[in-house]
Amino acid sequence: WSSFTCFANTLGLTQVTVQFACFTTIVLLFYAFYPSSLARTSSGTPTPEYTRDTWVAYSLLFYFIVSTTLVVSLLFLGHDGSFESDAINIIAGAFGSVAMGAAIVQFLPQIFHTWTAKRVGALSIPMMLMQCPGSFVFVYSLASQPGTNWTSWFSFLITGTLQFVLLVLCIIYTIQEKREGVVEDKENEEDVTAPLLDGGEQNNGDAEGGSGYGAIDVGR
Repeated sequence: WSSFTCFANTLGLTQVTVQFACFTTIVLLFYAFYPSSLARTSSGTPTPEYTRDTWVAYSLLFYFIVSTTLVVSLLFLGHDGSFESDAINIIAGAFGSVAMGAAIVQFLPQIFHTWTAKRVGALSIPMMLMQCPGSFVFVYSLASQPGTNWTSWFSFLITGTLQFVLLVLCIIYTIQEKREGVVEDKENEEDVTAPLLDGGEQNNGDAEGGSGYGAIDVGR
């Protein structure tokens, strides 16, 4: 055993732990800096969005408590070899299936929204350009670990694939927005530089204006 061997054997766990810490930090920051103006209506009642986000927070907390309890129990039960490894694999597979379902639920609504809106919105294309290849490298590094269950990396494969679809949509709509922006800019320039009235129309307007004032004077 060497330091490199230990690092290689724990690389998968390190990657998952770092990703979990990053996602958890994002969730905590979301609730920590939740806008107070969006939490309550003018009458002081909670908004539907705030109620939904509160239930999401409770669901995440419940899932975290249950999963942590199961993992700690498995570590204690399997420490002396009294717990069957098949049962551990079944439970690990169940967690992997839940993660895969969560990945699908996470990206499908965003893909559908981007597809229907035909706009990128607040999505970051540079971030996805870095994250998409990284997802597939992450899958390869997890799958190449000895004794790795397929449910450990399959959810990341689904996530990377769906994110790649989202990235393609964002690139297409960004190109379309730039083309539409160029056309709109040219139309605005033509509207600004074009005369309000042609020379003939200006003369006619002056003549009509003069006759109009004359008629008013005569009336007086």
